[in-house]
Amino acid sequence: MSSFLVGHIDGKNLNAALVDNAGKIVARQCLTCDISSAANVADKITQTRLLAKARHLAGLALAYPGKGEIASFDGPTQKSLTRRLERKLAIPVLLECESRAAILGETWLGTARGKRDVALLRVAADVSGAVISNGQLLRGLHGLALNVAWMAVSEADGDEIRRYGGLQALASASALVHAARNAVEAGFGGSLALIPPDKLDLDAIAKAARQRDPIARQLFQRVGRLLGLAVANLINLFDPEVVIVSGAFIAASDLFFDDLKVTALGRCHPLLKAKARIRMSKLNNDAILLGLARLLLDNQGAGKRHRA
Repeated sequence: MSSFLVGHIDGKNLNAALVDNAGKIVARQCLTCDISSAANVADKITQTRLLAKARHLAGLALAYPGKGEIASFDGPTQKSLTRRLERKLAIPVLLECESRAAILGETWLGTARGKRDVALLRVAADVSGAVISNGQLLRGLHGLALNVAWMAVSEADGDEIRRYGGLQALASASALVHAARNAVEAGFGGSLALIPPDKLDLDAIAKAARQRDPIARQLFQRVGRLLGLAVANLINLFDPEVVIVSGAFIAASDLFFDDLKVTALGRCHPLLKAKARIRMSKLNNDAILLGLARLLLDNQGAGKRHRA
């Protein structure tokens, strides 16, 4: 049975895996990866012990994060990385942004398995999204379709919004931490003020919220409502069968998901309100790895059809 080497570049880590053509993750490895150049990434991948475990390696695919849907790797860097890896490994190499990989994994083996109309909202340090409509992954003329980081969910303006987009500046994990720090500096941070500044992160704020800190709870509720507006827009624009919410933020789903759903369904077209489903991802980051394997599997099938 053939296998695929896939990897998700997440900050300074490369989460790599071997996936067989049935979608089973057969081995994993997490590598520290300097993504400042294509050479660094290529060297790290070619050194992974997963290569020795693969009986028949049929392809390699990598998912990269975006910054407001602009790739962490620019076009020339992506081309350089692809060429280096294809030359070293002599197999097909594909690159895809993490949200599109995630939705492919969700429709293959995840929460949206077998569905043909799906929207995904991925909330982590950044915010990204993807849509499959009538079985087709939407990319847009410039590859920037579903640029949800720049979705307008408020009349608020300012430098952060103009640099990173409205949704990302107001409702990402980074935005939550920024808002918590602002609250502390303004003198009304509650128990958040007792947390060392370098420890004030998503997990710490979530812990405070679960301990009934009112400021922390309000921060999560506000983010939940803003994400709900974004989900409402996805439902009204694309009429999906299901909207999947994924990313690091869902570890705190108990603190915001009810607000997200109430807001989203309250802003939907009446007919869509009764039909739309909003679900948390069960695969989360594994959906990215599986989506990359699905991409390679489809590419492999397209190649066979073309040769025929």
